[in-house]
Amino acid sequence: MGRNSELIGRFVAAMNRHDPDALAACYAADARILYPGREPQTPAQYADGERAMLEAVPDYAIEPTALFEADGEHVVLELQMRGTQRPDLGGRSFRITGAYIFQLQDGLIAEERAYPDIAGLRKQLSGR
Repeated sequence: MGRNSELIGRFVAAMNRHDPDALAACYAADARILYPGREPQTPAQYADGERAMLEAVPDYAIEPTALFEADGEHVVLELQMRGTQRPDLGGRSFRITGAYIFQLQDGLIAEERAYPDIAGLRKQLSGR
């Protein structure tokens, strides 16, 4: 595993430990985090959003299924995401796939483009 993959391994470990501060530490201070349907986020905004999500889905976890180091400073992470909402939010479980494309600079994430299966997530959480 190369240096870039090691950083993404820390990203995955921080997420699975439910440690938004350690997650934010994987990013450069001026990093851009891009998710479908959202304005670009800073690492601090992203960490705040993850805190809220982890409170709503206390058993949330990600499992890497593939990790590719591309030319230069790019890493592609394919993964499965799973969890169960708190009972007061519906208590529904989900399992979806996604892909993240990271651009790294100076040993930190400079940009993240996330492509989770939002349609699959909505379908599983709607109960329909």
